[in-house]
Amino acid sequence: MPTGCCQHPDSVGSSCAWHGQESPNGAFWAVEKNDEIIAVSWVWRSEEGQGDSLVLDNIEMTESMGQDTSKRVLSLYQQAANNSTGKLGIANTYLGTQHSDVAIIGDRMERPFDVPKTPDGYSVYTDSDTIIKLKNKELDEVEFDTSKLIAEQNEIEEIEKQNIVDHILKVESTVYPESFQDINDNNIENWEGLTEYIGTEPAVMTWNKEDDGADGYMIYTATDVEDIASDGQLPLRVGNEIMGELAENFVDRPFEARMREETSYKFVKAFADRGYMTVQEDENNVEQYGDESFHNVRLKFTEKGLDKWGVKEKTPLESLDDDIQTRLKEPEQEIEQEDTVLVAGMSG
Repeated sequence: MPTGCCQHPDSVGSSCAWHGQESPNGAFWAVEKNDEIIAVSWVWRSEEGQGDSLVLDNIEMTESMGQDTSKRVLSLYQQAANNSTGKLGIANTYLGTQHSDVAIIGDRMERPFDVPKTPDGYSVYTDSDTIIKLKNKELDEVEFDTSKLIAEQNEIEEIEKQNIVDHILKVESTVYPESFQDINDNNIENWEGLTEYIGTEPAVMTWNKEDDGADGYMIYTATDVEDIASDGQLPLRVGNEIMGELAENFVDRPFEARMREETSYKFVKAFADRGYMTVQEDENNVEQYGDESFHNVRLKFTEKGLDKWGVKEKTPLESLDDDIQTRLKEPEQEIEQEDTVLVAGMSG
C-alpha cells in the first residue's frame, strides 16, 4: 500500500487486502493529494442479518502527513459517512479506532456485530474491535462530533509543539556556549515565541539519543535553514532524513544557511562533493567560534540529489502556487558507504 500499512497480500492484514478485492461486501476508501494516496481504509459491510452497518476499519496515513492534513482527512471521513448512510440499505457508518494513524479521541464502543468473513471463510484481521459511530440514518446530525475530535487534535498539536521547543532549548544549552544560545537568551518558552523570533512559523525536525544516539534538531523556513544542532555524531539514516526533508522543502529553489566549518558545513559539503547539491555562494569567516569560522552558504539540490531522495522537481505552475502560499503565510560514490555523518557539536 502507498501508506506502508499492513493491508498487503504478504503482510499481517493480508486477509483485509483479499477481502477488499474479492468480496462484494468489501472495498477500499482512499484520500488523494496531488494524485498520491495519503490515507486509506479497508471498508466492509456487516454480514447478512446485520448488513445495515458500514465500517471504515481504521485510518492508515503516510508518515509525512502533518496535523493539518490529519484534520482534513478526518473531515473527509465524516463526509464519506454522511454521503453513504441512508443509501443502499446502510443505516449506520462506523470508524475503527485501533492502530489508527490519526488520534481518535471520543466515546468508543465495542463492535455490536461480527467481523465479516473472507470469501474462503477465514476470519479477517481487523482494527475495529472498538469503534465510534460516525452517522445514523435516523439522525440529521452526526453521532460523533468531528469538531470535538479536531479540538482534541489541536490540543495534541500544542503539546507536541511545546515538546519540540523544550527539546530545542535543552539541546541548544548543551551544544552552544552561552554567547551563542540565541533562543535561550531571548527567553523563548513556547511555539509562539519561537515563531516570533524566527519571523515566520518554522518547520522543525528533531532526533533523540534513545533512538538515534544523539539529541538534536533542525529549524528551517520556506527560504533558509535557521539552525542545525546535535550533541553527537548521527547515524547515516538521520543524515539522509535531514537531506530528504530539505530536498522536499527546497525542491525547486536554493536556500541559505549559516554553518559552522567543522560540523554542519562539513556535513553539507559531503553531499555537495557527491553531486547531490551545488554550493552557489560560500562566504567564509562571517563569525568566529574559537579557532573555527562560520560560513554563509547558498545551496541548491541537483537533479541527482532530487532523484536520490525521491523528490520530483515542480512544474512552473506548482512553483508559482507554492510561492503564493508562502507569501500569504509570511509577515555514483554513494554516501551510504559511510557509517555516520558528522553534525557533532555546535552548528549553525
